[in-house]
Amino acid sequence: MINQIFKKENGFTLIETLIVVAIVGIIMGVVLFGYKSYNDNIVLSSAGQEMAITIRQAQSYGLSVKQVANTGDFNTNYGISFDLSNPASYYIFADKNGNGKYDGDLNCSAGTECVEKDDLKGKVTIVSFCATDQFAVETCPIPAVKSISIIFKRPDPD
Repeated sequence: MINQIFKKENGFTLIETLIVVAIVGIIMGVVLFGYKSYNDNIVLSSAGQEMAITIRQAQSYGLSVKQVANTGDFNTNYGISFDLSNPASYYIFADKNGNGKYDGDLNCSAGTECVEKDDLKGKVTIVSFCATDQFAVETCPIPAVKSISIIFKRPDPD
C-alpha cells in the first residue's frame, strides 16, 4: 500500500503540451515569414549570375574568332543588349552592320542580328538602367534610356 501512494504517473500535462505547441508555432512562423524574403534574394542573385555569365559569353564571342552563322564573316563585333520594352529577356547579338546596337526583333528571329535570347527566371525583370560616372556619381534611373547594348570588339592584330 505504501508503494502505491508514492507511485508517480508518467506523461505530459496539458499545460506542458500547450507550451511546446506554442514554441513550435512561433519558430515555424518566424521561419516561414523569412522564407519568402530569402527565396527572393536567391532568385535575384541567380539572375545576376546568369546575366554575368551571358556577358562573359558575348565577350568571348567578340574577342575570339567566331564566325557569324551562315555568312563566313569573322570580323563582326558581338554584344549583349537589354531593352525595357522586353524587360524579362536579353540578347546576345552579332553587330552585322557595325552600328553598335542590337537591330534584331524581340523574338530573336532567324536572319537577324540575334545569336541567342535569354529569359530571366523567377519573375525577375529589368525596370531601369543606372550608371556611375568617373567621379563616382550614380544616376539612377537614367531618364530617357530605354535600351543598352554592350559591344565587344575584337582587337586589331596589326
